[in-house]
Amino acid sequence: MSADTADAIDYQQAPDNRKLSHLPGRYGLPWLGQSLRTLKDLPGFLHEQHQRYGNLSRAGLGGQHVVLALGPELSRQVLLDREQNFSNQMGYNRSMGPFFGGGLMLRDFQEHRIHRRIMQTAFKFDTLKQYLPLMNEMFSTGIVDWQQPPECYFHQQIKELLLRVAAHIFLGVKKNMPQLPLLNRAFLDCVDGMSALLPFEFPGLKFHRGCRGRRYLYSYFAARVAARRMSDSKDMFTLFAHERDENGELFSDDDVVRHIIFLTMAAHDTTTSALSSCMAELVGQTHWQTRLREECCDVLDGTMRYEDLPKLELMDQFMHETLRVHSPVPMSMRRTVRDCELAGHAIPAHSILAVAPSFSHRMAECWDNPEVFDPPRFAPGREEHKRHPFNYIPFGGGAHKCIGMHFAMMQIKCFLAIFLRRYTAELPAGHSLPITFQDVPFPYPKNHLPLVLKPL
Repeated sequence: MSADTADAIDYQQAPDNRKLSHLPGRYGLPWLGQSLRTLKDLPGFLHEQHQRYGNLSRAGLGGQHVVLALGPELSRQVLLDREQNFSNQMGYNRSMGPFFGGGLMLRDFQEHRIHRRIMQTAFKFDTLKQYLPLMNEMFSTGIVDWQQPPECYFHQQIKELLLRVAAHIFLGVKKNMPQLPLLNRAFLDCVDGMSALLPFEFPGLKFHRGCRGRRYLYSYFAARVAARRMSDSKDMFTLFAHERDENGELFSDDDVVRHIIFLTMAAHDTTTSALSSCMAELVGQTHWQTRLREECCDVLDGTMRYEDLPKLELMDQFMHETLRVHSPVPMSMRRTVRDCELAGHAIPAHSILAVAPSFSHRMAECWDNPEVFDPPRFAPGREEHKRHPFNYIPFGGGAHKCIGMHFAMMQIKCFLAIFLRRYTAELPAGHSLPITFQDVPFPYPKNHLPLVLKPL
């Protein structure tokens, strides 16, 4: 099938295929399926599913019948998608569509390639270099008062700080604006709505709060597109407002708004998850605080420069091991656009399918002692992640690999380098290890990670 044919698919032409009884597995409870199990312990569920049924099986998740394609080889087939069998848009339409529809991740094939190519300018190395001084400044000033007693709830604090950074870089906001708390609340409600078990706009339900948040975000950004078209600022919102398609036409207002909503969410929500996971591991593995702090002091001469980033080798290993254990996107969803085959099984058209980086990252066949937190597994000489090209995919793979991957890693390194040279962190009295995580839709500590911070 050609790209043009793929793009011509009518995404509403057929309901999801639910006839998967030829595959091993089970659907679980009526409608809910195994959703409660995955919300409670996604890694445990995936491990049990694989033990019972192998790499390819069926499951019931959130009212959908889903094909689970587990392991690096099936991940490669699905994510590379050489024959364009798998639609990102339709795979995420139910969970993300109501809140982030029209974003880059929810576009397919030729349309996706065109939009991604246009947006790539905002994430090139020369552009990233321009963001780093701002990150240094905002992270340094943003954590000054975090040590105030009795404790710092890290997940909440870092989310607010990363939104301020995203507001500056993506939206061109030069100082704290009065709408920032409302934007933060709207993004929180949208992300929370993605995991709603009841997708109905009934007051009080997650889904209703998410839809309300989406309406606020859309109206906020839509009201500002015209002004951005007349601006010469260098923030991403303004860049998108000036971008043109292959025919020389400006992106529509609707396209600009949908892209900026999705990218602002991705820029701070997934990085919030990653940094919260890093901090949880640092308070659980306190010797790594010391090792990373010593490396920062040895490598950095004051403020981090762009050329310093690759020199922080221990931090690289620690960061990658954290993302292995706490995959920022635990499952990647697709829907088949035609009949195809995986692992010797026929997969009908319109079937919902999931690959699970969070499972591949913990497979005993792929990693040595995968349940042990061991950053040197990424060090030269070991490099366990290279045993298979899709062993380690925290940022996805193929055409939809995260466009902001290098931006996110730069943010993580920059923040940790500043934080670790200012504070030591530990759990408050009465809190014990291990720290419990919620894995869906993004991993984060269930108690929002209260910390006691001690200035150095």
